[in-house]
Amino acid sequence: KQKSDFEILDYESLPESVYMIVDKKVELEPQNISDLPEWSFLPESELERRAILLFTNQRAAKRNCSKNQKVIKIPNTGIFKISKSYLLSKGITRLILEDLLISLDN
Repeated sequence: KQKSDFEILDYESLPESVYMIVDKKVELEPQNISDLPEWSFLPESELERRAILLFTNQRAAKRNCSKNQKVIKIPNTGIFKISKSYLLSKGITRLILEDLLISLDN
């Protein structure tokens, strides 16, 4: 189900712990939002942004994981607030948690 309007949330929307996919060298795997078909309804300005996909459970993360990637657990999502400047310097401005779009830039 696609939404015609969307809301960009902040850090308080994150659960206590999440799972994310990284490559085998434990490097971040950001994706262009335009590469994710379930977000195609977003305005062009949002589609150009880069995001990190987050998952609430390990099983869902493993379903989206390829052979050259692995799933890691982030036990404290406060790390995204701490590492905000690093993520922004890498061009990552959004976190996607299931059907939520979470902003790193204000």
